[in-house]
Amino acid sequence: MSSTWTRHTSPDGRPYWSHPQRGSVWDKPSDLKSPAELEIESTPWKEYEAAGGRKYWVHSESKETTWVMPKQIADILARFSNASPASAVAAPSPRPTVPGQSPNPATPAPTTASTAGMTPLTPYSGALVAPGGNGATPVPSSSAAQYPPRLPAAPAPTPMALSLTGGPGGPTPVFATHHEAEAAFKHMLGQLGVDATWTWEMVMKEAITEPYYKALKTLAERKAAFEKYLVERRARELDEREKSIGKCRDKWNRAMDRIGGGVLMEDGVKSWWSWDRGKKVMQAKCPDVWKMPRNDEERKILFTDFVDKLRRDEETRKREMRGRNMDKLTAIFQSLQLDLAGPVRWQDARGLIMRTPEWHRDAELQRIEPIDMITVFEDEVQRAEKQFAESKQRRNEDKRRRARKARERFNELLDELVRADQISAGTTWQSVYPLVANEPRYTDLLGVAGSTPLDLFWDLVDELDVRAEENQLVIEAVAKERGVHVDEDSKEDDFFTGIKDDARLEQMDYAAIRATFDKLHHRAVRAKRDERRRAEKRIRLLVDDLRYALKKVDPPIDVDLATYQDVVPLVNETDEWKALEGNDDARKQAWEKFVRRQKEKRAAEMDRVERDRLYERERDAERERDRAVGDPSRRPRHGSRGPAAGDVDMADAEAGTHGRRRSSRGGEAASLGGDDVDDDRGGDVRGGRKRPASSGTTGMDALQAGSDDESRAGPQRKVPRLESTAADDVTSTKELEEGEL
Repeated sequence: MSSTWTRHTSPDGRPYWSHPQRGSVWDKPSDLKSPAELEIESTPWKEYEAAGGRKYWVHSESKETTWVMPKQIADILARFSNASPASAVAAPSPRPTVPGQSPNPATPAPTTASTAGMTPLTPYSGALVAPGGNGATPVPSSSAAQYPPRLPAAPAPTPMALSLTGGPGGPTPVFATHHEAEAAFKHMLGQLGVDATWTWEMVMKEAITEPYYKALKTLAERKAAFEKYLVERRARELDEREKSIGKCRDKWNRAMDRIGGGVLMEDGVKSWWSWDRGKKVMQAKCPDVWKMPRNDEERKILFTDFVDKLRRDEETRKREMRGRNMDKLTAIFQSLQLDLAGPVRWQDARGLIMRTPEWHRDAELQRIEPIDMITVFEDEVQRAEKQFAESKQRRNEDKRRRARKARERFNELLDELVRADQISAGTTWQSVYPLVANEPRYTDLLGVAGSTPLDLFWDLVDELDVRAEENQLVIEAVAKERGVHVDEDSKEDDFFTGIKDDARLEQMDYAAIRATFDKLHHRAVRAKRDERRRAEKRIRLLVDDLRYALKKVDPPIDVDLATYQDVVPLVNETDEWKALEGNDDARKQAWEKFVRRQKEKRAAEMDRVERDRLYERERDAERERDRAVGDPSRRPRHGSRGPAAGDVDMADAEAGTHGRRRSSRGGEAASLGGDDVDDDRGGDVRGGRKRPASSGTTGMDALQAGSDDESRAGPQRKVPRLESTAADDVTSTKELEEGEL
């Protein structure tokens, strides 16, 4: 079957194939591949070429990469190499000889059995091309361009064309392969003397009339061949230059070493010399060696290489001397045994170093740079600080280790006390301290950083409390399931008997059961006590309500004449009386409290009226004395009889008693109970409610009368009020009652 595929080359030299119906492809079509290529293509292994030209294979499924040819591909190549050449390759296509017709690359170039196993992959299509076939020469990589392959010493003979075809532009040579045509084009460039300074435009002007200019069909192929030629020429020139420099390098270097007696002498070659100075010295002192290189470019390369080597040697010597000096200075620092981790300053350390014998004996050490000395000092300071930090860290670590071991031993002591039933849930430190006060495992932990013995004890007690609470919850659940109820009169034995058969309590300590019973019993006792307290408070409030109801009876009750039986008909229809139904004791208590309170109020009121009267008499006496002082005619004459001593004493006593009674008025009012205090302004205040005042207003009228007298008399001097005692209050009350009777 004839193929219509045609082979072409892109401007950059990459081959591709074109078909009228299928279009253009970069990979070699299957119609043009040999049976060996087709079978290798069906394998998962793909062949590639590294930058250096070395081949490697990649498995398309497992992504495995290997430098060694896979066995599957090696078997295919070996099988086709042993087969007949006719079965291994396709039939070659005839070369076109018609002028203007391009060769048909539809079928690959014939290959022999000996070269089937050596066929490389092209870097563009990946197809196998036999050596010398139609495969395009790969474009050199960056590394290849930098280090081009070395050309043979003798130039290759001019490739001979198969035939020459005439045309309008002159004869056109026809070559068998693209490689031969390219070689002929580059040979033409060499004949024309093209070098690296030429441009493509210059080449076109000079070579357009040459027959071999038409060896390549397109302008892109010619320009690519020109670029390859320049790369090869540069590589050839570089190789020739290296050979020429290599022949005279040894003599050139020896000659430069001998100039001025050597590089270490004053007149010798120095690393800072320029090319112009070296050129003058070499021409004058070593003319024979100077003529050995072909041109100044090679001489400059030799001079530059020698100076660079000389500079590297000097830097190496300086670096070695600097290292020796720094080592010596480090040894001096260490021999001085300075406390560099402390407050040692650089000025002090420098003075100590310069006074050492090692510094004075060593001239090389004295040439050390100051910055190097500071560097050594800083390094030694850092080393000393690091050692100090490490030692401190070791001490801290030892301290932490001792503290940890002490805590472990104390925890063991606490565990022993728990097993001895001396520590349990709810145990206090006060009860445990006498047990561990003289124990070494306790005293070793005192003053140690970290958890204190008290912290460890409370941690253990908290853990026991949590465990006890969990056990108590289980015991309470069992008691609830069994219907065991704990009240104020329950016994511990009865509680244990009711829950002892449960399987969940078999592994539980009896102390947990006792603690649970105590907790439930205490809860029941507290609930009963709270209930009684609430009942008592409720009765007390009802008693107070009934007492206030007695105060509201109209007409008011005369507590001196009325009895309990007389009062019952007056309040038996009130809500307060009915609220105490069946509780006569509480009702009597309310009556007794009402009677007592009314009598106390009456006595306090009478005492207040008497105090007001005494205060008025004292005020009148004081006014009389003031008038006597202002009027001389009222003054007593000599020999006249003044007031008797007894009268004066009686007046003083009455004034003192009056002051004490006035000052005790507030104390008596404050001595009454909070709920029993009545409002003197006409009502009782209790619980935020205002009760109506009683009908008696005698005390208020008297107080008002006294206030009016004071306002009419004008501003007067206040009489100091003295603190009264309880005995005085009782006496004044008795006197007041006797006077009224």
